[in-house]
Amino acid sequence: MGYRILNITEEFRSKYTERDGLEGPFFYEGNRVLYYDPQWGAYLNPNTDTYLSYDEYQQEYSRW
Repeated sequence: MGYRILNITEEFRSKYTERDGLEGPFFYEGNRVLYYDPQWGAYLNPNTDTYLSYDEYQQEYSRW
């Protein structure tokens, strides 16, 4: 397992705060952000207010 350091500005990071009942925010390349909802077992895209299944998350966000 590896990691990548992303260049995320404090201004951008400040737009996404912790939310009750959700884990995150998790930042990805291309200024994309997700929260994880353990109750639903799905990922929430805060920009579109839509949930992604684990398979959708893997396809869109887990590319190395």
